[in-house]
Amino acid sequence: MDRFLKPNYWINAARKKLVPDNDYFKLLDIIGIFGGIIFNPTNQIERILWRLNRFLIVYQYCYTIFILLATTKDENFLMVFIIRTIMLMTFTRCLISNVQWRYHIAAITETRSFINGRRSHSGDQAFDDRIRSSFQKSSHIVFLAVLAMSIGDQIVLFLPNSYQDLVLGYYDLTILFGSNTARLLQSGMTFMHTIIWISMYFSCTVAFTTLLTGLRTELEIIAHGFEEIHSRVMADLRPKESHSAVIAPEEISQFLKYFKNHLQPLVNHQMEVTRAFQNLQQPISNIFFVVYYNDVIVIGSLMFSIVTIGMSPLSWIFSSASLAFLMECYWWCSVVDSFNDVYENIALHSFELCAKLPFDESCRKDYIKLRSSLRIIHQQAFSETVLSCGGVFRINTGVFVELVNFTYSMLTFLLNMQ
Repeated sequence: MDRFLKPNYWINAARKKLVPDNDYFKLLDIIGIFGGIIFNPTNQIERILWRLNRFLIVYQYCYTIFILLATTKDENFLMVFIIRTIMLMTFTRCLISNVQWRYHIAAITETRSFINGRRSHSGDQAFDDRIRSSFQKSSHIVFLAVLAMSIGDQIVLFLPNSYQDLVLGYYDLTILFGSNTARLLQSGMTFMHTIIWISMYFSCTVAFTTLLTGLRTELEIIAHGFEEIHSRVMADLRPKESHSAVIAPEEISQFLKYFKNHLQPLVNHQMEVTRAFQNLQQPISNIFFVVYYNDVIVIGSLMFSIVTIGMSPLSWIFSSASLAFLMECYWWCSVVDSFNDVYENIALHSFELCAKLPFDESCRKDYIKLRSSLRIIHQQAFSETVLSCGGVFRINTGVFVELVNFTYSMLTFLLNMQ
């Protein structure tokens, strides 16, 4: 009976319910459901909620277009027009994310199945379990971060604020329809607003960066396998003796045989990861292109709006949005860079293994084959991770620095224009 009173009991029970069969991506699917991207309702209540979700998406998007066209030319015209334009651009990017998710669902599903299959093995089960557990925790943290930001902004959006009424078109709609109708229309705009649109906005980013992180996890396991392969071969060669680095001439043939047996599974697993990575290259290139250039325009405009509005609940939303967009770009760049770092480790280990291979004239053929395989692994490690932004430039952390500089330049321009 005491176990029911312990928080860990309920936390573990909830985890088993939400994440069956150790599915890394089950919680992340909730973001797609909130964003109205993909869901298969199984009963009448779920169908009703799904239709309500779709209706709110269409209504809030059309509402944004309408209030942008209905913007009144007064002393706040420039600020209101910029903010409403940002809203429309952001919502349009959300819909593009929706389309991109659906268009690349086959690649997403295939890569998810590969990662959940946990096919790679380094020979060190403790290491494999530890690094996969770390990846699972990181995917949960990403889900909680998006959910917390959505709920936090939704709470702030419900707080009464004159700037909010101004930006969301209450005064413009009052002129056209009267105060009561305007308030009703605005309520439909704010209901579940940030939970839906933030989930949709970050859906593709969360999906593809988590897939890349999952592939990186599998690749780190393979890299660890390359790092430990020499010591495991020596353990097989001399199971009951000291694993001395010196290999006797009569042991070379057996050493190369054991080495090949350990190397081949790692090469096969690396090829599987590479194929999965290549399936994601084109969709990631297209999606990051939209993410980057949307952030370039939106972040600078949001900063201008914050300076113009001053301290208010609405400026808090804009500040958190600007930070979230910057962190989104940084997250993309850091994940890609970390992926490259693992490939560089594989290249380094393969080079070291190539140098450690013992040679004997009687085993020349096997030696040349293994050496050639290691050289191919070394060369491919530097050519497999090319990810570009729509074919314009390569994705790396330097791109994030350029975004910060460009955003600052745009902010300066907008302030001067004001």
